[in-house]
Amino acid sequence: DIVWAETRISKQWRLRQFPRHELLGARCLESNDFEPAWRNILKGEEVPWINHHRMMGLVVFPAVGYVALASEAIRQITGLTACTLEQVMLMEALVRDENDIEIMTTLRKLTMNATMDSDWYEFTVCSYNGQGWTKHCSGKAMGGTDQPLPTNTISEPFTRQISSYRWYRRCEKKGLEYGSLFEGLQDITASPLTNAARGRVEDDRESHDSYYAIHPTIVDQCLQVMLVASDKGVSHYPDKAGMPLYIDRVYLAPGSSSMLVEATTTDPAKESQAETLR
Repeated sequence: DIVWAETRISKQWRLRQFPRHELLGARCLESNDFEPAWRNILKGEEVPWINHHRMMGLVVFPAVGYVALASEAIRQITGLTACTLEQVMLMEALVRDENDIEIMTTLRKLTMNATMDSDWYEFTVCSYNGQGWTKHCSGKAMGGTDQPLPTNTISEPFTRQISSYRWYRRCEKKGLEYGSLFEGLQDITASPLTNAARGRVEDDRESHDSYYAIHPTIVDQCLQVMLVASDKGVSHYPDKAGMPLYIDRVYLAPGSSSMLVEATTTDPAKESQAETLR
């Protein structure tokens, strides 16, 4: 008789539930369900849309890429396509050169007390450059949400109409050199009196090889509406482009192929000045 003795790691590899994801990679078989980890070698030709996100001439891994990494990791662990992220810290930028980049994404189950686990995970995203590891992003994530969702209320188009082509050319002057895959914001309007704007984005789901609740290029276009709102749609060409440093809370779930996006922004410095005047 032949005795078949298969290791846990071999069995997990043979019966793995999820294929390799173009961004997250594949689950590290040595990890457990309490502290799961994924490893990926990020190749420019496999994830070409990243090359369309340039700042000051450099290909920079977008902030929405970290949101996608965390949400896909949560989906594979919980089975939920909706995900909530909190206290997302964006640290050192991940700049892609001609070399492949090794990325590690890890989750760690948070505890409520000595005997009970929380629904939340702590996540980190790191890269290895051949000499050492760099932490790029950390935060908390959970499947679904623990708070009521806001109502979907979108205002009528604002009075200031903005050409998509002209707005993206303004972005170039700021150093935000979006490629065609990021230049998808349409029907842009802004309020001339308040820092508010809206636009429309289109998500062509059939064009993506790997699963995304919402593709990172589409999420980025949603964030672009905030840039329009921040200057009422009238850019004064600042010398440098800005990068997100902190996201307090974001809820991500599959949506329709066409979405209306509205954003309002505030200037903490101006709010502080107004409070002082009172």
